[in-house]
Amino acid sequence: MIKINEISEGFTNLEVKKYLQFGIKHSMIKSILDSSVIEEDGIKRIDYAILEMIKLYFIINNYTNLDFTEGEVLDSYDQLMEKKIVEFVLKVIPSSELDFFDKVISQEINQIQRLDNSIEGIVAKGLNQLIAKIPDSKEINKMIPKLGKQLSKISPENMNFLADAIGWNSVKEVK
Repeated sequence: MIKINEISEGFTNLEVKKYLQFGIKHSMIKSILDSSVIEEDGIKRIDYAILEMIKLYFIINNYTNLDFTEGEVLDSYDQLMEKKIVEFVLKVIPSSELDFFDKVISQEINQIQRLDNSIEGIVAKGLNQLIAKIPDSKEINKMIPKLGKQLSKISPENMNFLADAIGWNSVKEVK
């Protein structure tokens, strides 16, 4: 493993892999999307600048023998670009490998936007949040004795008002 400042002229000591196993690529894509998909007010959007930077980070980190931490990569992005390390690495990696990332990331983004940001997706999220707040049978059984005690404290006038509001006092004709 070498550091950025240890790369020789002509990149002779920089090793670049030509292929990565599917499991590694899948993990990379998941991490790229997790880092660049932002949810605001229930709507998911993509931070494309972060997506591109993180994608290049994972490509350089996984396809080369460069040794750096994530923080160093983000801080060293300009250095990687200035020294044309990214350009060199992207030329050495077969285009089929790079196309795989672009294609799958694009498809995943389309799927996120189609499913999560559709009316159905937004309504489903809202319903799931509402359902999560509904008490289960144990919680309801605990509430019943407390409800009875609370109702007994309501004055008769307020009880009639409450009954009218709920519709307990309305008589419906059955046909």
